[in-house]
Amino acid sequence: MKALIPLEIVVPILASISCLFAAPQLGLPIWALFIGWAWYYALGANINVFKQVYPAAIPGAVLAAICIWLISIFAQLMSAMLAMMIAVIITVFLLMCVLRIPLTSCGLSAFNSYSCVFATYYGGFYRQTGTLEQDILMALIYASVAFALGPVFGYFSIKLTLPMQENEEKKFKVFSKR
Repeated sequence: MKALIPLEIVVPILASISCLFAAPQLGLPIWALFIGWAWYYALGANINVFKQVYPAAIPGAVLAAICIWLISIFAQLMSAMLAMMIAVIITVFLLMCVLRIPLTSCGLSAFNSYSCVFATYYGGFYRQTGTLEQDILMALIYASVAFALGPVFGYFSIKLTLPMQENEEKKFKVFSKR
């Protein structure tokens, strides 16, 4: 069997392509894409990963957006820290309940998507509108699109490890583990 182009070559090329999603016209948080990409590898690097990560990532992201909104509501009634603690208790409890459902049981993507929405919102990695609800929605969309692209990049990083011609094998032998 002929050697494959190693991941050490394919992944950096795909990583550089992913930077295009950070261009001002899109402005996606590329770090969230890399988190989703890591899901693909961590969960087996096969097509079944898609069935695991997306159903759990959706409620994780939505609950984070709800949490951010609840923090703003509760902060009008109490200290910001107490508001955050109560909002987190409520939404993480609901997330834990969602994780009991077999379809949405992938804790890795559920918690990562939750944290990605928080980081996107509080880091300002989205097009800000100036209104709370719209900003939360924009952060939710930007984070979700970015981390949803991650497993796709992971999939292509495996699929693009194409068989090489025999004369090309010698050039990349240093990267081969065989």
